[in-house]
Amino acid sequence: MPDGIFPAAGLSPKSLKIRIAVVLFENLSARKQPMMKHLVGALAGMVVGAAITLVVVFVFKVGLPQVKEDIIWFEKVGDCMTKENLKVFQIIAPNKALVGEEKDELLDKPIMLLVTHHKIHLYDEQVLPMPTGRCAKHAGNFSLETKDDGVKIIPVVVVE
Repeated sequence: MPDGIFPAAGLSPKSLKIRIAVVLFENLSARKQPMMKHLVGALAGMVVGAAITLVVVFVFKVGLPQVKEDIIWFEKVGDCMTKENLKVFQIIAPNKALVGEEKDELLDKPIMLLVTHHKIHLYDEQVLPMPTGRCAKHAGNFSLETKDDGVKIIPVVVVE
């Protein structure tokens, strides 16, 4: 048996080291593939999650009225627009709501933006009784962006 040759493998020590390195590399590569699959899956999950989040944010932002401070206040409060009870049909901000006269049908309602300066907690479908001797006075105009009609100019009212 010649010196420096492994009889079982028939390889020299240098060839054996190369063969061992190749086998180890193949084993490591085989282990990396499942790890890469998990990494790719995790990254794909993050991308899909981010896309779903953006879609949800976009839907909610588009679905809600665009509220800006587009109120043009008059120097003096104008005439009474109504003495009827007001019915809230959409809250715009804590002290601002889209209202109409309670007696009118939803489609026939003249839409008004009621601005309260009191700490009244408004909610949808709330009926606001008009105090005796007071009325909803025209105090300004509001630019309301709607999904269907674009921008509508509606009166701003305050109860005085």
